[in-house]
Amino acid sequence: MTSKELNEEPYESDNKGDLSVNFSTITPKKPNSALRKVARVRLTSGFEIIAYIPGIGRNSQEHSVVLVRRGRVKDLPGVIYHIVRGTLDVVGVKDRQQGTLKKIQQKTEKNPLSVLRQAIRGVTPDIAVKARRVGGSTHQVPIEIGSTQGKALAIRWLLGASRKRPGRNMAFKLSSELVDVAKGSGDAIRKKEETHRMAEANRAFAHFR
Repeated sequence: MTSKELNEEPYESDNKGDLSVNFSTITPKKPNSALRKVARVRLTSGFEIIAYIPGIGRNSQEHSVVLVRRGRVKDLPGVIYHIVRGTLDVVGVKDRQQGTLKKIQQKTEKNPLSVLRQAIRGVTPDIAVKARRVGGSTHQVPIEIGSTQGKALAIRWLLGASRKRPGRNMAFKLSSELVDVAKGSGDAIRKKEETHRMAEANRAFAHFR
């Protein structure tokens, strides 16, 4: 989810993904380790990369559409991508996203994208803390953050708070968290307030930035 997507209407999802060309196994660097499954993937930009296939990518087939993310594999030098969704997992992604928006609309009777933007604005921090080691001690140093980094933190907190909610339906849990945040409550709001309190409490260490 990017800031560009949040500012555009109507809401649409682009799930073209990347194309897997072929699959193979590779010997890991660590001795006595099992062979690792990898795939050569052609990105939408035209470049080809080698991506590691974890258990969730086992349903992928050659010449199928997959989604990849950056993530170095310790045992495989030069492999810096993971396949996070195979063909069978990609089916219905747009429906699941729209399901969340429909639930928000049912609960609020408002434009769900407006509720989403309001929730992200409400959780976005303008300051954060970063651990810095100074003179043998570790201090939580307050740092100012930009709009992009703030939105990224807000989205991470919203997703984290949603996953902690009871139930198995992620669309329901996410919509409930977004509605609560838009009303000024919810775990994501508490996370933002906790971060601001920590930054204020450690204001004396701001010169260590």
